[in-house]
Amino acid sequence: MLPPTLDDLNTRGVQPVYGIDATDGVGAGYNGPYVPQAGPAGVPFADAWGIAFQYAVGVAQLTSAGGDRAFGTADDLVYPDAPTVTTGNLTVSVTGLPNDGGLACLLGEDEADVFVASSVSGTRAEAQIPGPAGTGGPFTGAGLHNGFHGVRVVGQAAWAGSAVRDVVEIRRSTTQLRVTLTQPAGPPPGC
Repeated sequence: MLPPTLDDLNTRGVQPVYGIDATDGVGAGYNGPYVPQAGPAGVPFADAWGIAFQYAVGVAQLTSAGGDRAFGTADDLVYPDAPTVTTGNLTVSVTGLPNDGGLACLLGEDEADVFVASSVSGTRAEAQIPGPAGTGGPFTGAGLHNGFHGVRVVGQAAWAGSAVRDVVEIRRSTTQLRVTLTQPAGPPPGC
């Protein structure tokens, strides 16, 4: 997730120290400084003319005032040229494998819960993503920040007691994940 200011790249705020979460294998916390000091004291993020960069929050775009040292003029330098896509979507298809060796089926919200964990402002956060009612997936999470996310799927109803974990990388568009839950016990669910 992008920081709200450039200073947050080099100054640890309230975030915990970086570590890998044993639950899902996703890193969270401050692991900086991330950017070397490039400008004079007091203006660490300055262009070649000593003017502080403008930072567009949420789109990872920097603007230099250019040689005339004035923003909003023809010599402004913007990098990258177009705003960076910083979010993507995730679809998780959950297949249920009955314990009697019968045909597998796609599971929905009545049979499985899907959770996505990531680092939000340096702290691990987990949210449930919705799926279709009944059977027939997929579960869909939209607007997730680019980067690594832990995925945890927990069986419900006939699938209770089964669970699976994975790690995916969200990259701009839609990332697809397929997981399989094996029915642990009980009569086959009749997919």
